[in-house]
Amino acid sequence: MLTLHLPNPLLNAKTISLIFCLCANTAVSQHWTERFGQFPSLLPIHFSGDNTTSVVPEKLSYNASDSSWYSFSFLFGICKGSHLTERLLGSPVISEKDGVHSNLKQRTRNPLLTSIHGNVTYDFFYRSAIDTPYVDNDVIQHLLSTNIYTTIRNAVPVIIQLNARRSNSYLFKNYFDANIQFDGQSYRNLTKERLKERIVHSLNEQAAIQTLQDNLKAKYQEKEQLESWLQNGKQLQRLIESRQTIAQSFPSLNPEQFFSVDRVKQSMLDSLEQAIHTNRAIEKYQQLSGASEKIKHFSNTIAAYKVTELSNIQDKVDPQKLQQAVRFLKEYANKNERYKAYQEEISQLEKKYNTMKVDSRRKLDSLKQTIDEINDPDMLKEQLHQYQLDTIKGYKWMRHLMSIQWLSIGRSNADFSELTVKNISVTGFNVAYANRFYLAAAAGTIDYRYRDFIVRPRAKVPGHLVLLRAGIGKQDEPGFVFTFYRGKKESSWAGNPNSPVVNNFTGLALEGRYQIGQHTRIVAEAAKSTYPAFLPTQNNGATNAKFLNLSDRTNE
Repeated sequence: MLTLHLPNPLLNAKTISLIFCLCANTAVSQHWTERFGQFPSLLPIHFSGDNTTSVVPEKLSYNASDSSWYSFSFLFGICKGSHLTERLLGSPVISEKDGVHSNLKQRTRNPLLTSIHGNVTYDFFYRSAIDTPYVDNDVIQHLLSTNIYTTIRNAVPVIIQLNARRSNSYLFKNYFDANIQFDGQSYRNLTKERLKERIVHSLNEQAAIQTLQDNLKAKYQEKEQLESWLQNGKQLQRLIESRQTIAQSFPSLNPEQFFSVDRVKQSMLDSLEQAIHTNRAIEKYQQLSGASEKIKHFSNTIAAYKVTELSNIQDKVDPQKLQQAVRFLKEYANKNERYKAYQEEISQLEKKYNTMKVDSRRKLDSLKQTIDEINDPDMLKEQLHQYQLDTIKGYKWMRHLMSIQWLSIGRSNADFSELTVKNISVTGFNVAYANRFYLAAAAGTIDYRYRDFIVRPRAKVPGHLVLLRAGIGKQDEPGFVFTFYRGKKESSWAGNPNSPVVNNFTGLALEGRYQIGQHTRIVAEAAKSTYPAFLPTQNNGATNAKFLNLSDRTNE
């Protein structure tokens, strides 16, 4: 551990500690928010499915009943040094009338700050001796800067800035500044992302592609059912047994081609008719060549078989086992044909669906690119209206927030035009709103002669600035802006006892702009203001009113 001992006087330890504690608390809050998602007391206890081993975080508690709750604490240790404690605590009985449901609703509410991130910068400066511009020894300076980026209620992005400087030198001023500002660019980006999500949802819900997708799912299910039935071990065993039954009963039949009793009977009749024709040929041959008694006996046997078998064939093919075999083979063949038909139909539907998906993806990518390139809030509002985002709750506030260029409370930089207010540090508020009409305002104290080392020890005269701007026309369109500002600042005429301590100033300006291209514009501005007072008598109403006389050029 490194310890640095510094001589006094140094910085204000309370202020620096306050900043570090604020940053640390912010980081810890974000850690627990990401870890638990909500207050740890809402976490339940988890059990595995096979045993009663509990999986418990570092700390948790849950309601055991209306009037009691369990509290668990798990302390991690080395090897077997971990400890788990359990306590059953009582809690006051709260009736439903007292707001049990409202309490639960409050617990599930979104946290105030989300997506907290940022940076902390610390700079330590030490000089044993300096000789320019002023002589000093052992000068120490501490600079601390913190930038926190967060979102309020997961809807409004803001930036929080903290800056502090402490020094042991009388030449440098100690200060602490804070600023919170609405991040308009991040808000517009957040709105664009929501619009993209809505577009994706809208395209996925289109009737044609959704109907085709549902049809494909149904076909997949039917195909899987048929495939499961055809490949089932029980069905395969019945298929083998059925084929064997038919093959044993009628060896001349092909079980792959005959799946009904009628067709089996017809095949047998055809076989007998062929035998009869053979018998007739034998008789004819016998008459012509005088066949032997053996051939004549065979012919007579076939003729007798014709008479007896043709009349009794119905009884020979009706056994129950044979009928079941033929019936099953027919069922199996029908389902096999349906399975092949589903395969072909699914193949065609998949090609059509993939084509529609590619077209939808191209359209979606084109829309996303168009949305990313939108810088005009009105164009973004049109897209929101097209995809029905303007009907959601809070759209009225969303529409105005998208038009805010900046909104800052605390110390900020006021930078409006070349002839009015340019790069002035103002501690107060600073806001600009741009839509079809342009409105801007800034008011607060100013630190004129901020780094004037000569007058550092004496009390400073406070200064202030008030500015109002109004105009018509968007930023990328021709327009006009009128500016009025008023305030006072400390006089810069040091060393002259006859010079006034404070200079009041008032001014107005008219600015016109014309947009030539995306990155090119022409700006013309005419302004009139009071001139600085060199004598105390010059700070009067008549002198200050001269800025209204445009023909008076004494202040140029």
